[in-house]
Order: sequence, then C-alpha cells, then structure tokens
Amino acid sequence: MLLRRYHHRPQVRSTRALLLLGSVITLLLACDRNRVFVTSDRVLTSAASRDGGTSSCGNGELEADETCDDGNVLTADGCDANCQLEDECGDDIVSAAEECEPPDTASCDLQCRRVLSTCGNGLLESHEECEDGNALGGDGCSVDCLREACGNGRIDQGEDCEPPDTSQCSSSCRLLPRAACGNGIQEPGEECEDHNALDGDGCSSLCLLERCGNGRVDPGEACEPPNTDTCGARCESIAESTRRPLCGNAVREVGEECDDGNTFEADGCSGGCELEVCGNSRLDPGEFCEPPNTALCDARCFPRLERCGDRRIAAGEECDDGNAFDGDGCSARCEMEVCGNGRLDSGEDCEPPNSALCDALCHRIARFCGNRLVEPPEECDDGNVILGDGCDMRCGLEFCGNGRLDPGEQCELPGTAVCDTSCRSLLTPATPLPPATPAIASCGNGSADPGEECDDGNTLDADGCGAQCLREACGNGRVDAPEECDDGNLTLGDGCSAACLNEVCGNGRIDHALECEPPGSAGCSATCQILGVACGNAVLEADEGCDDGNLVAGDGCSSECLIEVATALPE
Repeated sequence: MLLRRYHHRPQVRSTRALLLLGSVITLLLACDRNRVFVTSDRVLTSAASRDGGTSSCGNGELEADETCDDGNVLTADGCDANCQLEDECGDDIVSAAEECEPPDTASCDLQCRRVLSTCGNGLLESHEECEDGNALGGDGCSVDCLREACGNGRIDQGEDCEPPDTSQCSSSCRLLPRAACGNGIQEPGEECEDHNALDGDGCSSLCLLERCGNGRVDPGEACEPPNTDTCGARCESIAESTRRPLCGNAVREVGEECDDGNTFEADGCSGGCELEVCGNSRLDPGEFCEPPNTALCDARCFPRLERCGDRRIAAGEECDDGNAFDGDGCSARCEMEVCGNGRLDSGEDCEPPNSALCDALCHRIARFCGNRLVEPPEECDDGNVILGDGCDMRCGLEFCGNGRLDPGEQCELPGTAVCDTSCRSLLTPATPLPPATPAIASCGNGSADPGEECDDGNTLDADGCGAQCLREACGNGRVDAPEECDDGNLTLGDGCSAACLNEVCGNGRIDHALECEPPGSAGCSATCQILGVACGNAVLEADEGCDDGNLVAGDGCSSECLIEVATALPE
C-alpha cells in the first residue's frame, strides 16, 4: 500500500498517513484471518476474529476488502464512502473527480481540470508553436496553433502524406502515382524502363536490367554468377566433364592423386592433392631426402646418421631449428633462408635480388602495360589497355606525328603532301570506300526491335551495345570496340586472349606461354623467353636447388642442380 501526498486538506494528511501506515503493518503481519492486526493507535481484529460481526465501512476498523477506514463515509477526504483510497491530482491516474493528468501542463491545470484551448487569441502561449489570431488550418498555423509545413511529421491541411521525398510521397507531401513498369518513366525501384513489360530485351518485365553478373538468372542465361567452376563468363553452364578439378572438395578428380576434403599439408594428401609418401620424388613435409634407400637417404626418407632437424648444427649445416619445415628462416635442408644467399628459398621467386627481373625481396618483377607504372620501354601507362585515351594498348603516347596511326587519325606523318598537320588525309581515294552496313532505322530508340540484339537508347560503340544494336562481348566473333581481335572463344594461347587482345611477343603484356617483356631486354630473349635457364651456368634459376657452375655430382650440387646431403656412413 502506497502513502499518498495531499496538496490540500493538511489536517487530514497526518490522520491519513497513520491509517495508511496501519494498513501496511496490517498486510505485513497478516498470515491468516484469525490473526490480530496491530496499527499505530489501536488494535483491530479481522472479520473472522470478531463475534459474528460483518464488515462495516466507517467504523474506524480496517476490515476485509477495505483499503482504508477513517471512521466516516464522507468523500473527498482521502477515503471514500466505500472505504477505498481516493486518487489525488498528480498521481498520473485520472479518477472520477479529475478531468486530466498530469497537472500544471498546457492542457491540465493545478487541480487536474482541463484547460480550455486558447488558440487564436492572438497571444503566443508556452504550449503553442504559432499564433495567427484565428483557429483556422491551411494558413501556416493550424487550428491547434502548430506550424504547418511539409516534413514536420504531421499530415497538415492540404497534405496527403508524410514524410516527403519517399517512394510514395512527393517533396510537397502529395501522394505519388503507383510505379508501373513499362510506362516509359523510370521510377524509384526500377533499374531501367524500355516502354514495355517484356523479358529478354535487356530490361525485364519488372524493369530490372538483364545482364550476366547481376545475380539473377535472366532469359538466355543458365546460371549466376559467372566465372565460377560451374558457370562460364557469359552465364552459360559448364559441363561436368570439362570442369577443372577443385582440390579440397573431397572428390578425386582428373589430375588429382588424392582429395581428403581440405588443402592442408602433412596429412597424407597435400594442399595440391598429391599423395604425401616417401619415394614419390617430392620432398613432402616430414621428409628430409628423396629418393629413399640410397647411400644418403634411408627407407623413411631421413638422412643416414646425422640429420637436419635434430637441433644440432652438424658439418655442412648452416642452421638447425629442430624441424624440417621451409619458410621459417632455416630450411628443411638446414640452410639459412634469406634473400640474396644465392638459393631459391621458400617464398622467393628469383635470385639474386635487385637484378633486371628480380626485386629487392627476391620476387619476380612483372612488367606489363596497364599496371600504372611507366617501365622501359613504355612511354606512358594509364592503368588500362584502351585505345583513344592518350595512351594506347602498348603504353605508347597517342598524338599526331608519333609515326603510329592512332584512333581518329587518317595518316602519318603530318605536314607532308598527303597528310595535313592534324593527321587528316589530303588524298581523294580513287575508288570509293564500300558503304558501311546501314544501321537498323530503329536502332537507338531504347527498344530491341526485330533484327537487333540489344538497344540501349543510343548508337555509340564500346558501351555494351554497339552502334548497330549488336551486343559487344569478347568471344562473339566480332571485333567490337575496343577489342584488338575476336576469334569467337575465350581460350588463351590461340593468338587472341580471353580479353580479346592480340597475343604477341612485344606488345608490353606477358601473354600466355610468354615469360617476359619486352623482348631483347636484359634476361629476355627475342621470343619473350627468359634467357639462360640451364643447370651448370652458376645462376640459380627456377626449379633449381643449387647451381655451382658445373654438372659434376658428389660435390654438394648434383648434375641436375639438386642439393646433395653428404653424411658419413657407419663403419
């Protein structure tokens, strides 16, 4: 039972407090109806403890179903005629004698009586946002004296909706017509609008762009996303028989020796899905030599007698860290792993560092046009291989007078009898050029008409849909801008790359089967092959463990440029 505060009737307050305190004590001490209830000023008994008496409100005794009893049956004194506590102004409960709660607000006075609205009296009061001397809406100040403005979160007179600038509500708080695909107006939620609700024309019946790679399987597609093991570059399904094997999928496929469902090493099946077993001519984790059962290698692929990995630096060892792992500073052959030691250690691509094809960290330098680095013999490199942007596909500067026929030019050299200073031809061709294939009259109207593969609303090339409304894509058999070639496929090594660029030595790109660029530079042959890859030339090259300048075995480096582990044999 809560004690109430009374803002009026101060003489009743102390009596009421005593009665409430008695009620609290009564509730705390009551365990059954035959117990005695003790108050601060009297002893009251429960109804069951009196001699057959009945509950009587106003007798000054707190009895069953009563929350108070002040000895009378008067109201408005804190205890009503039914001996129930009366609510007071300020308790957040609107009782029968009250009109509002809480008191002392714009609409409720100190006695919990409703305050009549004074909006329109010309006086700006604390609960009003505006006051224009009237109680009319639609004039900027509402009938409740609140500012009328689109975006205030209230639907004022003359408005249809809130908030503005949404898919259904305009910037002036007016309802927008429901979006309709095919009405010729691109509306919120639409990616395109081609004046129809047809699929397969580049803009679907739901006004969503139809293209390979959008995550949706559109008409004409078999799968999404492209360029995966099962889905080709044009969203065509790749037959299971032609799919490349995927190591780690727990399925042994063509080219795999094993597949244990992961790409971890040292578990019997390597990260490349090759069997890890002594005698396979590969130095697997935990092995120290190959082949086994030789004078230097036992049946377990461990060196005979002293071995690398025993934490003792023996003769011929540069280090020994107690394991046979590469890439931790001490190799599986107990040699220090550091760039510049003349050996191709784990994580290195080349030796020695700071050479023509090898950087300071022993990583191969890949020089190609389009990497945003101007490297000899490049004149420029703008990060792409697109013609007509000032830097051509071989990273040569495009300008009139460079001796190359760049896009937009008709001739070279300028300032001659046949070529003006702007590289425009001064000759009139004797035989007129054959007319270009006329574009379909409706090409560029935004709708794919009969005979068109696409229509993007213009007749520009190099934007996915050409000037004749044919789809531009590498591998379609047509040389579209800015392609150099198109042989109808995306196969590498056939003269035209998967990006439809000519594969030729000297183009500034390291194409399929080529090893370096440009030809004729240091370390690169005229056919774009790395020079001097040969055991015995005293240069440590790819796939060599050592190279001591000869082909003699038994001197620590074999005739195949593999390291020989030399240890003493037992007597």
